[in-house]
Amino acid sequence: MVDVETCQACDDSIQIRREQSTSDVLDWEYSRDTRTFSVHRENRMRFWIIVTSTLLLLACGNDEDKNGDTGTDTPVVDDTPVVEDMGMECEILPDVSCKAEDSNEEVPCPEGYACSGLSAYWCYKGDNCDLPICLPSKARIATPSGEVLVTDLRVGMSVWTQTADGQRVAAPVQKLGSAVAPTNHQMMHVQLADGRAFRASPRHPGLNGKPVADLARNQLYDGASVVTAVLEPYGEPRTFDLLPARDTGRYWVNGVLLGSTLKP
Repeated sequence: MVDVETCQACDDSIQIRREQSTSDVLDWEYSRDTRTFSVHRENRMRFWIIVTSTLLLLACGNDEDKNGDTGTDTPVVDDTPVVEDMGMECEILPDVSCKAEDSNEEVPCPEGYACSGLSAYWCYKGDNCDLPICLPSKARIATPSGEVLVTDLRVGMSVWTQTADGQRVAAPVQKLGSAVAPTNHQMMHVQLADGRAFRASPRHPGLNGKPVADLARNQLYDGASVVTAVLEPYGEPRTFDLLPARDTGRYWVNGVLLGSTLKP
């Protein structure tokens, strides 16, 4: 038989257990709510971080598009493969130059003819006389990135050129030209003693502005003696030329320095 005091102790113990159990449930619910709140708060923070980052990236992209900033100092290159068709409507006055003997100044051509200017200085008669009957399609032009076929050049690309005082510097291509070659067109094939060789139209200007057709065996040209200088059939439909954006208009073809027939 259980006495009153023992029953009272049992009741107290049961009551304590109930209170502890209730407290555990409350603590668990509070802990669960706190974790849920923390998860929600962390998810909200991640969401706003993603939104903010996306908006910043979009804003930066728009600024670059507006300003045209490529992040480099590389010259802007025109990738359009079309070059200027200079036509064939010209009559060249043979053996007549409009270049002064002691400078790059122009002198008058005979009446009815116009001077081509830098750097061929030919006297032309016709309506379209900036005529680049010049280089074959396989001519390799020296650039800071290596040799490039003349047909692969674009306006704005950098090429090596020579300044008036003889320095080798990089300059962008200012102008490109191409012309239909006559069916009987010929090229001068020039071979130098150091192994360099090039082909160019007979009237293409050399270092001194004189046409390459004037080159002869054993003549010194661009630091080497001429071994051969002969005319050969061309056999291709077009010829090509370029003009670097510097004062002389010179450039290297297959490692040999030549002038340009194009005017600025």
